[in-house]
Amino acid sequence: MKRSLLLCGAVMCGAAAYGAELKLAPVFGDHMVLQRERQVPVWGSADAGAEVRVQVEGLKEAKTTADKEGNWKLTLEPLPVGGPYTLTASSGDAKMTMTDILSGDVWICSGQSNMEMNFAWGVQNGDAERAKAANYPKIRLLNVPNTIANVPRPSNSLNMAWQVCAPDTVNNFTAVGYFFGRDLNDALEIPIGLIDATWSGTIAETWVSGEKLRADCSEFTNTIDDMVAEGESGAGTFEEKVDAWLKRVDASSAATPPVFAADFDINALKEMPVPENWEKTVLPDFDGIVWIGRDIELPAELAGRPAKIHLEMIDDEDVTYFNGEKIGASAGWQTVRAYDIPKVRAGRNRIMVRVLDTGGGGGFHGEANKMKLVCNGQEFPLAGNWKFQEVRTNERFPSRPGPNRPTACYNGMIAPLEPLAIKGAIWYQGCSNIGRDDQYKRILPALIADWRARFSGGEFPFYIVQLSAFQQTHNEPINSGWAAMRWAQMQIGEWIVKNAGTAVTIDIGDHTDIHPKNKRDVGARLARLALHRTYAKANVREAGPIPQSAHLIADGVVKVEFKTDGALQSKDGAKIIKGFALAGADKNFVWASATVNGKAIDVYAEGIEAPRFVRYAWDDFPACDLTDEIGLPCGPFEYPVKPKAEW
Repeated sequence: MKRSLLLCGAVMCGAAAYGAELKLAPVFGDHMVLQRERQVPVWGSADAGAEVRVQVEGLKEAKTTADKEGNWKLTLEPLPVGGPYTLTASSGDAKMTMTDILSGDVWICSGQSNMEMNFAWGVQNGDAERAKAANYPKIRLLNVPNTIANVPRPSNSLNMAWQVCAPDTVNNFTAVGYFFGRDLNDALEIPIGLIDATWSGTIAETWVSGEKLRADCSEFTNTIDDMVAEGESGAGTFEEKVDAWLKRVDASSAATPPVFAADFDINALKEMPVPENWEKTVLPDFDGIVWIGRDIELPAELAGRPAKIHLEMIDDEDVTYFNGEKIGASAGWQTVRAYDIPKVRAGRNRIMVRVLDTGGGGGFHGEANKMKLVCNGQEFPLAGNWKFQEVRTNERFPSRPGPNRPTACYNGMIAPLEPLAIKGAIWYQGCSNIGRDDQYKRILPALIADWRARFSGGEFPFYIVQLSAFQQTHNEPINSGWAAMRWAQMQIGEWIVKNAGTAVTIDIGDHTDIHPKNKRDVGARLARLALHRTYAKANVREAGPIPQSAHLIADGVVKVEFKTDGALQSKDGAKIIKGFALAGADKNFVWASATVNGKAIDVYAEGIEAPRFVRYAWDDFPACDLTDEIGLPCGPFEYPVKPKAEW
């Protein structure tokens, strides 16, 4: 699966792009959640030197003066839980008003594909769970578009909007984040704001600032320096290169009449079914530009009225015209397209869409019954056969820089959100760093410290999902890179970083799918950590057994101690716990016998007279079954065995 990326063109590179008009940063908008009980930074642009005033419906008010470049930032004093409120920004005669604002807790949900995975991908019990979203209007959702950059982008560089949680809006939102927020909302009965900043396949270091990586992970310094130099070279942004490429190869746009004109003759064009992936129908293995259009007949009584066109999703980027006039453009293969039409005609109206596909599937996709034109309460279906004309060229598409470069996603997706006031963050990532677990124990703590320093929230809580079981179960003990990464994630969440935690999901993996569909339990286990540790809900068990240490208690017998609020047991009630292994100084592990001893496990292996290391669940897809009495699992670990003299 892919999500098309955005890169910011020169027009968006600074405050001057705002002009003299009063603006709020795009992270602020209707339906948003402001962080409660904490000072709230608010920022934007206005005339240089102009006074700016921000007010939350009679509750809080602050004012400041825009600097010489037109940038301004002020701080609202802490707000109580509540809403809906109206937030107003004013400067001279200019005024902006945002409505339906709530005050509650804001959480960032970030990482790679398992955090990105949404209901549209096929979540377990997805239809039933989506339907419940209608019951959570006090959960608010913000999707951050996939955007990369060589240097940090300004706050005005993203096009995004808050949405009220509902079955349709949650469909393309992180499922783990939604389930986490839903559990918080149920338990706390306060508004919850969720920010989805995710990208499939990304490495952890792409989400960290250059400044922090240089300080804590200096091995990335040369790459960061090269990116900065590339950005300053004057060679043009990727977006500018694409625009130049389009002008060179898309002769249809320069024809007389151009293909998007209302009077262009489309009758001789070929047909394709919409919404369908064109690579599976009429254009196999085609990447590039395709013009796709159709006519729609509208009754005379609608002439001159405004309308809205719903096109579902388009893979990857579109520019949409109605009767020869551009009405919208979007990027992102999972971005739902809905554009306003100033006025329609009686009779024939022309819709024409230029689709740019940069790889993988192409064209329209989504639910056919949601493709429609709506005017004055009347709906006109748009699914069916559309006319099309592809643009064939031998000139290669400009090389697209990917997200897996140090700082790229931080620069494009995190920096523009700062210094937003937040409650905390949840993180599901690690697959793309497997094999580098020791380095990960520096990268992820650097990321956490970086975000904590840049967002308004102090040392806010940061909860990590431990990678689920995946791929093969081996008959003999192995040195599993997956297990090593899981243990690194546990160490980071439980010991290396303060005010953090790790949610174990070893029991809900899938042998053949790196994206297990049970996202409900993942969100629930993150919520357990937050409710117990952040919100002090003592009646909520935070996690299953967490290993603490291992020491020798008798000849060849190792006692592993656990932190647990419940009883240790095997998942199926058996006396012998599966998944333990012991090794001597040579680290040649063999399977071991393990039995419960209070809040500890006694481990013994025939032939290992002097055990020096103990492992549990150390496999790609381990056969393991240690839980507490309510079924919360223990995750993989490896400990050196302390001799009697050291405990």
